[in-house]
Amino acid sequence: MTKPIAADERASQSRYRVLVLGLLTGVYFLYLLDRNAILVTQELIKAEFHLDDTRMGLLIGAFYGISYGLAGLPIGWMIDRANRRNVLVVILSIWSGLTALCGVSTAYWHLVIVRMGVGASESGGSPASLSILSDIFPPERRATVTSTFFAGTSLGMVASYFIGGVVAREYGWRAVFLLYGLPGLLLALTIGMVVREPARHVRAANEIQGGVVKAALDVLRTPLAVPIYAGAVLFCTSISATGGWLMAFLMRVRGLDVATAGLVMAGAVGGIGVVGTITSGFLSDRARRNGPGGPLMVVGVSALINVAACIIAYNIADFRVVLAALCVFGLTFNTYPGPTTATLSLIVRPVNRGMAFALYALLANFIGGMGPLVVGMLSDHYFPGHLATAMEMVLVLGVFGGLTCLWAGRALNRLHGQPPDCGVPLTPDGQSSPAAS
Repeated sequence: MTKPIAADERASQSRYRVLVLGLLTGVYFLYLLDRNAILVTQELIKAEFHLDDTRMGLLIGAFYGISYGLAGLPIGWMIDRANRRNVLVVILSIWSGLTALCGVSTAYWHLVIVRMGVGASESGGSPASLSILSDIFPPERRATVTSTFFAGTSLGMVASYFIGGVVAREYGWRAVFLLYGLPGLLLALTIGMVVREPARHVRAANEIQGGVVKAALDVLRTPLAVPIYAGAVLFCTSISATGGWLMAFLMRVRGLDVATAGLVMAGAVGGIGVVGTITSGFLSDRARRNGPGGPLMVVGVSALINVAACIIAYNIADFRVVLAALCVFGLTFNTYPGPTTATLSLIVRPVNRGMAFALYALLANFIGGMGPLVVGMLSDHYFPGHLATAMEMVLVLGVFGGLTCLWAGRALNRLHGQPPDCGVPLTPDGQSSPAAS
């Protein structure tokens, strides 16, 4: 007995959705793999080019974040208007090629220029992917889907630290960049052949008029969008300040070599991070049943737990306790992107989703990218020889970020109550309202 055609079509659509989610999670895996190459090899690069912590902080975060910010909004504007699949294929190919090019840099400023190119092209990877996923998955599954997508960062971290530490020890830091840059070209080709540009849920001609600035302002005028961005970005800055220097912390303060430090980071942070990221998506979807602010409450609690874990890791001498604290850090460090972007997809107009995601990526990388620089400057000028103390100073941002997310979640619940199930925006200028639902 054959299945009805409708059932066959639903099964085929379900398989296709899973395939697309897998491929786009692969994009984010390579995004983190390529981005983390500089973190794995930072102590080796610092030694070869005779750099201080301030210049390393600029290379790790600030220069990357500046280029990310300059390119992010124009690419986000394009994502809302152009073929998102094609945009993704092009920028993935560019950042993968530039990552490999880092491996032949012969001076600090060569690395700076190429890494800025990587940052500019990577700024569109997350917005394009999230925009595609938001149009092929229903709203009640978006927190889980986006958290699965962002789990690619943790998977990329596992591979980046584990493989990179061994490769750097055996073949030098340049080999890491060459190895990490090439797989993206193959994935770009696969996405171009397999993924179809999905239909947009809302596509009225009068809704897509206006330039980049107007689209960005439309997003920021959405009720509670600013505190949602602020909470997530403050948490992100605390995370980037910590994550940007954890390899150096393990090598300088705890005395590990590059391969052993990479193994610790791969397991305690990256491996546990996969579990934490996906779990946060499930928890957020469950929390959303109590109101649209539920996912932000999950982010807020995670931020406060993360800060507590960092304080323990920096101040306890017993390495077993440090390792346990790093596992808690790994469990909570990547819990904010999925729930935050899922919430943004609900409160902004569908036609502005690409810009909303691009703004999120811009702020998280531009402001968050300053975290490693701040730690580097504190380490050089205020706490020389005390890297852990410099890292600890930035944790106050994580506390403020967590509290802001908790407040924004409660405010969103009060403003909208239960979210509609039809996937239309919760904003006043959208097509639905809590009363209508």
